[in-house]
Amino acid sequence: MTRDHGPVERQELEEKLRAYYEQLGRQVASSANVWEMVQARLNGPERSRPRVFLPVRLARGMAAAGVTFMLMAGVFHFVPKMEMTAMAVLRPDEAGRAARLSLFSSDPGLFALFRKQAFQEIGVSDSKQGLILEVMDFYADQHRTVLIYRVRETEPENANSAGSGGENHTAPVLRRWNILFSHSELMAWNQLLDHAFAEHPSLRSYPVYLQDQFGVRYRMQAAAVFADGTGYLEFAPVHAVGMVTGLRMSLHVPAMGAVFAPDGPFGEKRVEIREGNWEVSFLTFPTKEQEVQLYPRAVDKKDGWTITLESVRHARSQTILHLRVDGMKDETNGDNIFFEYRLYDPSGQEIIPVGSSSNGRQTRIAFPPLHQAGTYILKAYKADILKETPARKEKVTRSLPAWELSWSQPQIMEGERGAPNDSLVGMSVLYEGTDWHEAVSFLPFPAVAPPPGYTIGKLRVASDFRLPVPAQREEASRIFTFQLITPTGKRVNISQSNVWDTPVPTELSLEQYLAVNQKSPDAPIRHFNSYSIDGILAHEWHLRDDAGRSGIALYLYPVWGSISITGMPGTSREELLAVAKELVQAMGNP
Repeated sequence: MTRDHGPVERQELEEKLRAYYEQLGRQVASSANVWEMVQARLNGPERSRPRVFLPVRLARGMAAAGVTFMLMAGVFHFVPKMEMTAMAVLRPDEAGRAARLSLFSSDPGLFALFRKQAFQEIGVSDSKQGLILEVMDFYADQHRTVLIYRVRETEPENANSAGSGGENHTAPVLRRWNILFSHSELMAWNQLLDHAFAEHPSLRSYPVYLQDQFGVRYRMQAAAVFADGTGYLEFAPVHAVGMVTGLRMSLHVPAMGAVFAPDGPFGEKRVEIREGNWEVSFLTFPTKEQEVQLYPRAVDKKDGWTITLESVRHARSQTILHLRVDGMKDETNGDNIFFEYRLYDPSGQEIIPVGSSSNGRQTRIAFPPLHQAGTYILKAYKADILKETPARKEKVTRSLPAWELSWSQPQIMEGERGAPNDSLVGMSVLYEGTDWHEAVSFLPFPAVAPPPGYTIGKLRVASDFRLPVPAQREEASRIFTFQLITPTGKRVNISQSNVWDTPVPTELSLEQYLAVNQKSPDAPIRHFNSYSIDGILAHEWHLRDDAGRSGIALYLYPVWGSISITGMPGTSREELLAVAKELVQAMGNP
């Protein structure tokens, strides 16, 4: 049973809140007026009735008494006084905003929100084991909680290394210090891929988690970790009370790892691990926007299978579709059935998902924000059956008709349309056009122009999260791509960068990667050859994709970085070699 609080009780409550937050602000000399932020939320949209669209149902909010009780509990169980530094004063410099924006190159919803400054700047750090972990930005809505971080050394990093324990390492750095999540990564880094789990049945994990002042831990749902020491972590959404009161969050990280290349980019790598207990605490206020839920109950039956679109849930950062699959289990003979889904917006454009999970019957698919009014169409294909026997796994491809489900909706969350699919490649793009001289002005390395007789297509210069080669260690990482049409009319894709571009994973040597491929029948590498073209190291890779199509990629390694050359279907090895030799001659001296 609940009761509504009258005006007197509300006024008394607000007076207590105001006194608490004003005292807290004076103790930490914060320039931020925390009470104004809390008061805006008490008087803001959270207290209004959520919007309802038919056939939309929105989850009901808590009763006023429940909100008040939990608000009081949150206030007097709030932030330890000296930890309030999170609210204030420290702010990441604006020069790094463009780089942090590029972190979301595969998530249009988060990209759009960061560009609109919907993330809260934090700028709070913790230092242990010679490493600083800094939480830079934070965002939370009803679907997920996201924070951007970076890791750096306490002492100025050697221009060409990042050592530990006071040693002066001179090995090139392939991956700077960054968050480590489990020993399974360490096993991969130590080249135990083929027998790690057999020899180490119990691998230690490094649980990374977020915890609020109530002791609630939020599990990590996804992470993007980059070679330059930056990344972002995605956690489960915060509870409803935190949307009103704000939260004191603590990020807990137990281990960091880095990768070095003492024998160069293709030799054996050295991995270093530092264990500690980094804890970064900060005060944050999640978004006030309500989640909008639609229940279309769209159903389609085919071939003995029924697919139901149970709900469509809209938040500012993404839209989630929940589906249920019911079928003739007796006819699968123990096979694992997989469905592929494609979504089309009201204009007919395909929308690329940003994540999915399934337990066979229940499926959850996350898309960029689908806030545009109109009718959306979801198509499902039962394309692959993975049949497991004691000896092997057999993948059987079947062509079956599509299940089709649709729903219509009004405009959701005015002005929150997210980023269009084609903007994904543009998030870190510095230049795109046809002017060669303008394009190369963005490059810190001497780009190689093709000789006369070749036609150059559109040029693109973009930032790169990989670390530059030692000769370019003081410069920003850049990648320069374009398409060439040869004098014989063949199309060839060219990529030039000041990083070591290679199919070999960062943690493995060339020899180890080739050995792993030889042991796997499904390996993408069919053949490899290494040679020199006029003093420039060249790697020739014969590749095969999942569809069984083959292709050739050539990589050249001048001192300033790398050049990759790949042909369109029908381009021969001799034609690619001819392009490679022309580019090497255009370089002059290596």
